[in-house]
Amino acid sequence: MANAYSRTTKLKSISGRSDYISNPNRQENIVLHEKNMEHEWSKYADFEKENQRSNVANNQGREIVIALPNELSKDPEKLKRLCDDLSKKMLGNNRDYEYAVHWNAAKTNLHVHLIFSERERNTERQPKVYKRDMWYDKDSNKMAKAHADNAELRFKKGEVMKDKEGNIRFDDDKPFTVKDKRFKSKMFLVEQKEIIQETFKEHGFHIDIFDSKKEIAQKKLYKGSSKEYKDYARKYNEKARVHNQLNRQLVQAKPIQESINDLHREITKLNKKIGSESKKNFIEKFLSSESIKELKEELKGKQKEITQKFKDLVKLFHEKIPSNTTVSNASEKAELVLANQSKLMKKISEELKETKKELDILQREKQQILEILNKNIKR
Repeated sequence: MANAYSRTTKLKSISGRSDYISNPNRQENIVLHEKNMEHEWSKYADFEKENQRSNVANNQGREIVIALPNELSKDPEKLKRLCDDLSKKMLGNNRDYEYAVHWNAAKTNLHVHLIFSERERNTERQPKVYKRDMWYDKDSNKMAKAHADNAELRFKKGEVMKDKEGNIRFDDDKPFTVKDKRFKSKMFLVEQKEIIQETFKEHGFHIDIFDSKKEIAQKKLYKGSSKEYKDYARKYNEKARVHNQLNRQLVQAKPIQESINDLHREITKLNKKIGSESKKNFIEKFLSSESIKELKEELKGKQKEITQKFKDLVKLFHEKIPSNTTVSNASEKAELVLANQSKLMKKISEELKETKKELDILQREKQQILEILNKNIKR
């Protein structure tokens, strides 16, 4: 199962990046291109230059690259809905943004480039208005007294002020807010993954979030790297994928163990409940106390089995490739570990399925006991 993937970078030239992701002459495999803009990127670029406070140029924006399910390329409408939802959840409704969906050269990786400004539109500023009627001399264009000879009324009290180009003038001349510091925090990186996972789920795609404390990060296949390194990295990554999959199975198995523990507690309570001789004699006609004892023993056995499986998995998870080993030794070790883990993963998967089936049977037996008991206690 795939992990949520995203990468965030700063943009020194947001207009240039916009052209790069959307220009067919620079991108061969553009699947979708959309804009949600009130201001052009050139206006943001000019604003950042005007408000530069040091020798270092301001960042003009940011870019997030997000991996997408490849099958979305076959459904343009669904692809647009998902990208729109991702953009709005990450950026809100008061920020200009643009995105483009691309294939890589081999058409094996569908992804979206989302570019945006860290500044929101300044929606709180108010248009300037004339506080009184404005009269001007027709010939000199100088201000004049109201109703004076050769004077004309050009602007009425309360009328919105405009500049020479016809643009509305505001009391705050800044069209954008201060930069949102959230976008450069580490928490935003975590938030990104959660938003991606949540949005994908809403659109019918299930993905996981990489857990650096429990899972192994895969090695990057750099362009121009040696064949020896690529062979090593591929084997290492395959081992990492199997390891991570086993870790997720462990997470999935824990609720089963908790259910068995809960069931065991309920059966214990049930056994104590059948303490009264008057009730016990009647119930034994339908269900002997030996049945309850057997069920209890069976539950204990299941608990031990599940606990041992968890111990085996945890032990296996510590078996990683040492960072100081050579490429060749690491490759050999990766092959051995991978082979063992593949077999164990298949075995664990089958055992968990069987345990779920057995748990369902035990749940039904417990329910039958409760129904008989409750029915006769009421009598």
